[in-house]
Amino acid sequence: MPRQLLFQALLAGFLASLLLTVIQAIELIPLLHNTETHSLSSTGSSIKIDATSIDTHNRQPQHLHTSQASPPASPRQRQLFTLLSNTMISWGYALIFCAAMALHNLHSRRPCVSITSGLLWGLAGYAAFYVAPT
Repeated sequence: MPRQLLFQALLAGFLASLLLTVIQAIELIPLLHNTETHSLSSTGSSIKIDATSIDTHNRQPQHLHTSQASPPASPRQRQLFTLLSNTMISWGYALIFCAAMALHNLHSRRPCVSITSGLLWGLAGYAAFYVAPT
């Protein structure tokens, strides 16, 4: 039972991460690309040292600010890292929801876990963790 629950949670999390990655590739990544090209074209590549960032005791800069951002080397690399991070986050949420559904199933008068109840739990989680905070 726990092995099957773990497998189902990981499968559901991976499928959710694939869907989220496709949505982000369509809506978010072009926006990020345009912002990066505008940001990189409007600034130079020199290093700026702020006068307030120099430590008066050691006379060394505490940190340097570079004006040039370092975007991923290729669009495929960005999509791969996006998929990887979405998968890790989705696995965490899926494990939390599967554990909550198992506890609910254990303590319920009518224990029933089905596709519709899973979709309702997923929609409730989407509303709680994504829609409500924004």
